Amino acid sequence: SARVSSGPWLSLSFHVAAYMDLLQKEDPERYQKQFSQYIKAGLKGKDIEALYKKVHAAIRADPSLKKSDKKAPAEHKRYNRTKLTRKQRKNFISRKKAAFQKVASGDE
Repeated sequence: SARVSSGPWLSLSFHVAAYMDLLQKEDPERYQKQFSQYIKAGLKGKDIEALYKKVHAAIRADPSLKKSDKKAPAEHKRYNRTKLTRKQRKNFISRKKAAFQKVASGDE
């Protein structure tokens, strides 16, 4: 039987709990934003260590991977632009040159 009372996850729980308490005292608005899911679940800083112990014990008891019930996102969001073809780039540059020459010659 593996010992569940210590490990790197325990020190992480301590840091998270300390940060929660610090943020709650110093910046309540940011605390509300950053720990909204913890607040929604009714967790406070002092409860984090017990939660980490419980989760770690459950993982040790059954380490097999379980499928999530969450649905996959409908569409993957892409924030970078698609590449232009050479013809599109040439067309874009020629339009830019024409607009600049029109403004430079004063024919607005």
